[in-house]
Amino acid sequence: MNKEGIEFFAREILGCGCEPEVFQLIEKEDNLLIPGAGILKHKILIGKRLLIYIYEPASPEDEEKLGAVIRAGIAERDTNNYNRFRLTLVSSTGEAVTEKAAAVMDRIKGEDPKVHLHVFTPADMSKVVLD
Repeated sequence: MNKEGIEFFAREILGCGCEPEVFQLIEKEDNLLIPGAGILKHKILIGKRLLIYIYEPASPEDEEKLGAVIRAGIAERDTNNYNRFRLTLVSSTGEAVTEKAAAVMDRIKGEDPKVHLHVFTPADMSKVVLD
């Protein structure tokens, strides 16, 4: 695990404003099964506060799978009393998937300001070093 790469990703790319000491504890798991959605590429937990899911759906247009990932992340955040949940969706289908994902996210999260969606292309994510 590349802690410096994860910190850079969280701070500079996702916009995390956490204090530096939060980054002293970083946990990362790869290839986790999310029931109803398939495999979650990475799950990152920073300082027992910030939960990040990195999801590359086989078919980003599949609303049910995307909804299952969002619900799983919110449930994990709430169950463990983490501060924020950030879903990073990796897709090569561009604006269409961004709009669709944002609509699904807004419907599920409601007025929850501690849930965020980020959409990147595989090329963008290939520049991020997490391992």
